[in-house]
Amino acid sequence: MGIIREIKGFIGAMKPVMAEFESFAKSLEDGTFAYSTPRTALRDVGVRLVSAVTRTDFRKLEPELEQLAQSVLCWVARPSVISMLRRSLREDKGQIVDMAAEALVPPSPEEEISAEDEACLRAANTYLDKLHRQLPYAAFAIIPKLPIWTPNFIWDVCRLVHLQREARTATGEHRAHALEALARHVTEYIHQRYVQALDFSELLVGQQEPPKRQASYGGVVRTLAAQGSLTQGLVHPDASMLRNAASHIERWHVDDETWTITIKDGHGPGKERRYTMDELDALCEQLVRESLSFGLALFHHVTEHVVELAVDTRLLEVILAHMAGQAVEPELEQAEHRALSARFAPLRKRWAELHP
Repeated sequence: MGIIREIKGFIGAMKPVMAEFESFAKSLEDGTFAYSTPRTALRDVGVRLVSAVTRTDFRKLEPELEQLAQSVLCWVARPSVISMLRRSLREDKGQIVDMAAEALVPPSPEEEISAEDEACLRAANTYLDKLHRQLPYAAFAIIPKLPIWTPNFIWDVCRLVHLQREARTATGEHRAHALEALARHVTEYIHQRYVQALDFSELLVGQQEPPKRQASYGGVVRTLAAQGSLTQGLVHPDASMLRNAASHIERWHVDDETWTITIKDGHGPGKERRYTMDELDALCEQLVRESLSFGLALFHHVTEHVVELAVDTRLLEVILAHMAGQAVEPELEQAEHRALSARFAPLRKRWAELHP
């Protein structure tokens, strides 16, 4: 009963903070979040959260929470509980990974997964499977190289939502302008991040030395598109052309009689494509889909390998024992360290080659 009282006290103290989180989540769900001014809107959310935390006196709960955490860790670190956890992970491995993926991006009950979404996700999973066969646990090295770990990425995603809405609701000349802004944003701030991660992935499993400077977005797209089946379904070949056209006035032409848009690459004669506005909107969606699918597949792979390590090794015992403040047999810890080092040795070697 003491533990229950401590948990109830913690939940009660956290109510102001949780109320702000719920309000923010609701604004995202019902579409009332100010996507057109995300920096201002998120700054306001941060101010309200800080205010709620300031009003919460965590000092009263600190001793009880520390004791509660220690009790829970000691219970979880029991050999019988660890054995049960490992058995559950082994039997329900796929389900656990799927649940983790759904927690990252919950499925919408109103929308079914499209064939295009499935194809992109399948291509990304196939690619990451290939990487793992070439260099075990390569996905762990790709995650820190995926350039999404900055606040700017959050602003860019919110801005993307705003531009997508404008491109879908506008008509005529307004829509042509909205599509130009969307194309520029998608290629420059969303898809380019994904392409950079894919470029690093290819470098990671290749034999070449790291380049003196990072290849351009267009150069990477053209290289990947030229590889055929190796990266089939991962990068749309018109991505670099779309980026160049949306960034240069002379390469983006709107026909106001047919409301079609011609984009030009600028890298030689004859490199141009003509799209209806619906087709161009679909191309932008395809580039967003490629980026999202790769991120989801990467998260899926890392989660799957973490579960694999928990099942196949005794790393779980060592980590939980340390967290619970319990003694660990030196032989066990040394044996697990050697086993883990052997699994990650090829990746560590290649990482050291790329980061001398």
